[in-house]
Amino acid sequence: MNNRLNNLGITLTLSFLVASCGSTGAGSRGTGSNASDAGVSPATGEVACPVRGELCLDAMFKLTSPALIDYQYFAPPANADAAVHAFNGRLTVGETRSRRTSGRGGYFPAFTADFITVNGDLVPVNQGLMRPNPRRVPNIVLSPGKVWSEAGDQGFSRAAIPFVLGVDRENQARNGVATFVFDESRVSRVFFQVAQETAPNREDDLWGVAEASYVPGTPADADRVRKRHLRYLATRLPVQSWGKHASEGGYARPDEFNRSLAASAISQTALVIDGVVYAQPPVTREGRYPFPREMRHAAYSITKSAGAAIALLRLAEKFGAEVFDAFVTDYVKAPTRHSGWNGVTFGQLLSMTAGVGNNSPRADIIDTFADENDMSNPNWVRFFLRPDASAKLNAAFSYRNYPWSSGQIVRYNTTHSFVLATAMENFLQQMSGTEANLWTMLKNEVFDPLGIEDIPVMRSLSGDGQPSTPILGFGMYLNINDTAKIAELLQSDGQHAGRQILHKEKTREALRKAAATAYPTDGTAYFGSSALPVNYLYGFWGFEVDTGGCRANVTYMEGAGGSFVVLLPNGVSAIRYADANVMDPGALASAASQIRPLC
Repeated sequence: MNNRLNNLGITLTLSFLVASCGSTGAGSRGTGSNASDAGVSPATGEVACPVRGELCLDAMFKLTSPALIDYQYFAPPANADAAVHAFNGRLTVGETRSRRTSGRGGYFPAFTADFITVNGDLVPVNQGLMRPNPRRVPNIVLSPGKVWSEAGDQGFSRAAIPFVLGVDRENQARNGVATFVFDESRVSRVFFQVAQETAPNREDDLWGVAEASYVPGTPADADRVRKRHLRYLATRLPVQSWGKHASEGGYARPDEFNRSLAASAISQTALVIDGVVYAQPPVTREGRYPFPREMRHAAYSITKSAGAAIALLRLAEKFGAEVFDAFVTDYVKAPTRHSGWNGVTFGQLLSMTAGVGNNSPRADIIDTFADENDMSNPNWVRFFLRPDASAKLNAAFSYRNYPWSSGQIVRYNTTHSFVLATAMENFLQQMSGTEANLWTMLKNEVFDPLGIEDIPVMRSLSGDGQPSTPILGFGMYLNINDTAKIAELLQSDGQHAGRQILHKEKTREALRKAAATAYPTDGTAYFGSSALPVNYLYGFWGFEVDTGGCRANVTYMEGAGGSFVVLLPNGVSAIRYADANVMDPGALASAASQIRPLC
C-alpha cells in the first residue's frame, strides 16, 4: 500500500519551527536569573550532583543549553523523594530560540498555564491544544507530569512536564519533556528537549532553555481538575509489558508486528486484549520516553475514524440511524457551481463516495487517492493554508462533479471530512439548539463516559478567530489510553459499562460484523503470504482473511506515515504510531492473530 504514504492529505512543505528572525524570547533577565539575585545560591557541582550527572541544580539557573541527553534525566530517579513543595499556581514560560540537529534554529513557544499537584502528579488545568502565538509556530499541548525532590538540591523540588509541539496547518506531533526546579515562590529556567515525533519525513531534534516565572496560588477550578485527574487515574486501562500477553496461549512476535521498521521510526506500539494494554516501550533518539502513558501522537487520518465516524455513530444513537441518510445540502449550503452535491448523504460522505472531485474521472479505473495530496490543485492548498471555516468550506466545494452519482466509487478527499463535520454540527444544532457543539458532544457523551481526559484536536476558526468546528479529517492528538479505549468501545459494538453510546447496528456495519456493502479501493494488505484487496466503509478500512477454516473481516484506522489501529474480529486490537511511511496493517493483523483464532 505504498501509494498511500500520506493518506492524511498533508504534504505541504511547511517548515517546522521556522527561524526567520532573531529570538523574541523573554530576554536575559527573568525569574530564573533573579533567583540568584534574590539570595539563592545553588550549590556547586560537587555538592549538587551526588548521583545526578546532568541538569544539576547549578545548571538549572544558567541560560546555557546543554547538549541532547538521555531522557532519564528529565524524570524522577529511582531514589527520588516526594517533592518538598506543591506546585499550585501559574507558570509562564517565555518564547525562546531553540537548537536543532538540522542546523537551523527554531522556537519553543511562550505559554502561560495553571497547574495543580495531585499526589505527586503535576497536572495542567488546560490539556487542550494551545496557540500561544497565532503568527508563529509551533502550538503546544501539555500533559500531566511529576514533581519530586532529590538529595543535593538544597531544598528545591523538581518538576517535569511532558508536552507535544504541533503546527496549525498540520497534525504532526513532536513529543518532548520540560523540566525545572522550584520552591514555594520561585522557579529556575526551564530546560526542554524533543527527540521523537510522528511527523513523516520531518525527523529533527529540538532542545534549549527558556526563562520562566511562577505565581503561586490555587487555580479557580482546582477541585474540578483534581477530580478529573483522579478519575482518569482510576479508570485508565492497565498497562503491562508486551510479552505478558503470551499467557493468552499465543504470542505476537515484535519482529513480525513491527516488520521492517526501525525502532527509531516507531513512536509507540501496543496490543489491547480484554481491557489490558500490552505495550512495547517507546524508544526515542535519546533513550526511552519517561512518560509513555502521556505520550501523544499525531493521529492524522485516524481522526476520520476516531473522530468523524465516532461522531456520526453517536448522532445515530441519539437521533436514529436515518442520520446516515440525511442530505448534506440540507445542513450545509453548497455554492451552486454544479449539482454534484445534490443527494450526497452523511453516510456516503463518511465513506468518501461523494462523487465530487477533479482527477481521474473514469469510473472503470480504481484510483482511490486521485484528489488526495494534489498540490497542483489550488483548492487543496487553500483548504490547508486557510484556518477559517468559511474558506475551508469554499475550497472543499470548489471541486468539480464526477460523471457518476454519489454512493458508488471511493475518491478519498480529506476536505470532504470537514464538510461532514460542518453538516453534523449543523444537524446537532437543529436537533438540540444553536448552542450545541459537535466536539463538546463527543467529549461529554463519548469520551468522558470512557474515562478519557481532554483529547486535543485541531479546529477551524470562526469569523472572530475563535476555535470552531473540528476538522475531523485529521487533527486529533491521541495517547495510548485514548486509542485503546476507543478501540475497546468499537470492539464492544459501541457499548460501554452497560450503556449503548454508539449506534450498535451501524457500528457493526462499520466493522464488517453486519451485512453492509463496503467499497473497493486500490489498496492491498499483506497478511502472511497473501495479498488482499482493501475496502472502505464509514471511515474504516478493511480486508477479508481466509483462515482455512473460516473467512474473517479485519478493519482498521489508518494515519499518514504508517500509523494504524487494527480491530481484529477476535476482539484483539493492535496499535502502532509511526512515521516511516510503511503502510502494512496486515503485519499487525497477522502478528495479533497468533494470540487467539480470528474466528
